[in-house]
Amino acid sequence: MVVEYTKRFLKDIDAIDNRSLALDVKEAINDAKSVNSIKDLKSTKKMKGEKNAFRIKIGDYRLGFYLEADTILMSRFLHRKEIYRYFP
Repeated sequence: MVVEYTKRFLKDIDAIDNRSLALDVKEAINDAKSVNSIKDLKSTKKMKGEKNAFRIKIGDYRLGFYLEADTILMSRFLHRKEIYRYFP
């Protein structure tokens, strides 16, 4: 799949201080690039009330993304207490 990023997502990623968390995010992005179906991504859940919004659980953080045809648009990466305020 093709993976694209929003400016806000890139700012969220730049704010990560924890090295192991950054590696986990990088692994999740690489997994997203290599899969053929959203069902093949681990720890993925569809957001209620939204047609194409999903999230990936990474520890206490959530990676919010949109799926449009064959493209994944990475939108936000925030702590679990904040993600649902800003995504979708």
